[in-house]
Amino acid sequence: MKQWELTPEQLKSACNCAAFPFETTAEVPPLEGIVGQERAVKAMEFGLKIRKHGYNIFISGFTGTGRNSYTQSLVKEVAMQEEIPWDWCYVYNFEKPDQPKALTLPPGLGVKFQNDMTQLVNQVKLNIPKALASEEYGKRKTMLYQSLQDRQAEIWNSLDEAAKKLGFALKNTEKGILTIPLNAEGKQMDEEEYKQLSREAIKEIEEKSKAINFLVLDAFKKIRDLEKEIHEQVERLESQLVIAAIGHLFENLKEEYSDFPPVGDFLEEVKKDILKTVVMQFQDNFPNPIT
Repeated sequence: MKQWELTPEQLKSACNCAAFPFETTAEVPPLEGIVGQERAVKAMEFGLKIRKHGYNIFISGFTGTGRNSYTQSLVKEVAMQEEIPWDWCYVYNFEKPDQPKALTLPPGLGVKFQNDMTQLVNQVKLNIPKALASEEYGKRKTMLYQSLQDRQAEIWNSLDEAAKKLGFALKNTEKGILTIPLNAEGKQMDEEEYKQLSREAIKEIEEKSKAINFLVLDAFKKIRDLEKEIHEQVERLESQLVIAAIGHLFENLKEEYSDFPPVGDFLEEVKKDILKTVVMQFQDNFPNPIT
């Protein structure tokens, strides 16, 4: 087997740039199609003509063969000849959070709707705190709380008077309301005085104590009902103020998208959720009037 010794000049290949009809490769138009894959090209063209659900095109090949760029260019070319598809906007589903809802809008309107929703949320974040920090809201809420305290005091005063008529004093403790019998002088009876009473007197005190306990339970029920009533009034007040502050924002947007009822339905759901959130925050901060 013969061996040949090569010179350095024989190991290199010189390119005559003068043979090219361009100065730089920037002047060369990009290659269209894919080299040496006529069968794949025909399969792609055929697959893109199918207009039925359930058909897919799977492309494989070695890295660097140009399959991705070719696919994108061909799909783009076909898409340019088709109608522009509608925009799909996936929005939150308040009933089923793990199943987003899809809203369809004309081409380009989806991005506008996205921007409109961003502006709406930003405006809501500004308007609600302003409404709930207003002097009007503060005065009306204070009046409701004062009404609660006044009516609560009336219930306790009536209970206290009823207890005195039965010969008892009431004492509010951590364990609840204690009923303490009064002596002939109208003062709270101590343990020694109680022990000196006759059986008949003790039995009478026990019977009256039971009656007072029923009155106490009734007073607590009245106070709970009163709390609920005031709670609902403050809740309505907050809802009214919030609606006044943001309602027009939603109505304007619903009017703008009136040709697309699902959008209006979604906006209504957003508004209801905002009201619900405000009410929940109010419940967390609702003071306990029984102290």
